[in-house]
Order: sequence, then C-alpha cells, then structure tokens
Amino acid sequence: MIFPKKLLVLSNRGLESVPPNVLATVPTLDELYLDGNLLENVTPLAKAIDHLHVLNLYGNRLKEAPFANVKIDELYLGRNQLTKQGLAKLFPTLTKKLYLSNNQITDDGLDAIVQGLKNNHTVSHLSLHHNKIKTIQPLIDILDTTSISSLDLQGNLIDDESAQALSNTRVWDIDLSDNLLTNALGQKIFLKI
Repeated sequence: MIFPKKLLVLSNRGLESVPPNVLATVPTLDELYLDGNLLENVTPLAKAIDHLHVLNLYGNRLKEAPFANVKIDELYLGRNQLTKQGLAKLFPTLTKKLYLSNNQITDDGLDAIVQGLKNNHTVSHLSLHHNKIKTIQPLIDILDTTSISSLDLQGNLIDDESAQALSNTRVWDIDLSDNLLTNALGQKIFLKI
C-alpha cells in the first residue's frame, strides 16, 4: 500500500515567525513549504524537522540555518541573507540536496561551506547558482572526498582556469553556465560539463 505524502504549504503568507500550531504539526509531515515569507529565525523549527523529506525556506530573510545534525532529504535555502557564520552553522546537516542559490555568497562564504563539507558525506547535489563566487579552488580540493555528484555553479564569477580544474574531479554533473568563461576567440560561452 502506498501512502500519500503529507505536506503543508504556507508559501507567500507574509509570515514573520513559524506559528506554534505549525510547529505542533511538523512531526506528522513529509514536506514543509515556508518559502516566500519574512522569516528571520527558524531555530524553533530546527527541533521539530528531523524526519522531513523536503523543507523549503527559499526567499525569506534568514541569516543562518541552525540545522546541524538534522536529516532532511532536500533543503532549500536560496534567496535568503545567509552570512559566512550562518553558513558555518548549517553543517553537518545530513541533507542529500542542498540549495543555496541567490544568497550573495562570496569566496568567504564558500570557505565556510567547504569547511562544513569536509566531514559531510550525505550531500549529493549542491546548488550554489547565482551567487558571487569567484575562487573555487577550495571546493575543488575537497570534491573528491565528498558524496557530491551534481554541482550547480551557474551565474557566478568563475573563470576558465577554475572551470578547467573542475573537469578533473569525479563530479559528473557540473553546471557552469552564465559564468566568466570564454572560448579561444575570447567570446563568452556557456558550459555544462
């Protein structure tokens, strides 16, 4: 017998905090969508989400995601205001798919992510698209020691040299489109390895 997934969608409701009745409901859910709200603090939620398959917090005002040691299959934290310190608190989240797009993450923020990934063997898909990442060598240095098989870096500031170094990793799906890549003629190109 197949049971339907239990989900709660509270997207785009202008929520500034997670309502207490939602916190009480979370343990019975498979998926929770709180995207497009005004949430700045989700610490109370962190204690109740250990069994969720999907948690979508895209488009809020989060500076940190205190989900260390929480197991979530898919965690969407794009379009927030995650700081370097906030990114460091995210690990060692036991997440298979981690979406950190549109957070204005710079090389310093990437360093925090790399430190978290060093001892994390659950992330298989990492999305860092549309940030401000330029130097990816620290990420390249650890990729082969992680479980990452899919890496989305589109829309950053990555150049040809870094892109070439990525091609020498065991990651089989890398999206580098809309970066600072050029071909031999100096024309901008889009690349998906």
